[in-house]
Amino acid sequence: MAALLIVEDEAIVALDLAAQIQDLGHKVLGIADNAEDAIRLAREKQPDLVLMDVVIKGPRDGVEAAQVIQRDLAIPVVFLTAYSDTLTVDRLTQVGPFGYLTKPFLGRDLKAAIQLASFKGQAEAHLREAHHWLTSALGSVTDGIIAIDPDGRVRFVNAAAEQIIGWLNDDAEGRPLSQVLQLKEALEPGPERTIATLVDRDGASRRIEVSRAPIANSAGPALGTMVMLRALGND
Repeated sequence: MAALLIVEDEAIVALDLAAQIQDLGHKVLGIADNAEDAIRLAREKQPDLVLMDVVIKGPRDGVEAAQVIQRDLAIPVVFLTAYSDTLTVDRLTQVGPFGYLTKPFLGRDLKAAIQLASFKGQAEAHLREAHHWLTSALGSVTDGIIAIDPDGRVRFVNAAAEQIIGWLNDDAEGRPLSQVLQLKEALEPGPERTIATLVDRDGASRRIEVSRAPIANSAGPALGTMVMLRALGND
């Protein structure tokens, strides 16, 4: 059973939709007809899923409300719309919805949309939790760690590495490794530990120990490389 919030500006349509949802065995936590109430109820009720009409009352439409709900509250949104033109679909796609239904729709379409969106929402919640655990664990490691993708661009810098290289994670993310890890000596390929001289972001030099290991991927090529750093002292 999923707990849903309905955002629909036509009261009769909203009540009929609520009845259909309850007949499917789900729970309706509330009904809103404008963006402000939709966001407030989503924050208060924390539904599993929001069914969002695109055209609603007030200055902000359903697309704008969905952007806030998905970005700030991480609650999946399924759009309800009477329009399927290219412009409307493009706007919906930019929000990254968990599905959309074109009015009028059948009960089986509603059932399928709720099931699929609920499943996808749970899967993404598990991914967010796993990502949080991973970043928290890496953040507590005393050695510096920089994760880079196969193209050599930084994906993550833990707190210890931030202190060593002088780059915060948010500033370093997406940059080439060579830009945030400036060494006077070229690193030899392979996993062996290397002693090198780092020039940090402030221009200061220090000796560090560097080692690398691939980020394994059982389904194919490595996902990237983990670069481990340990400060040894100043030059």
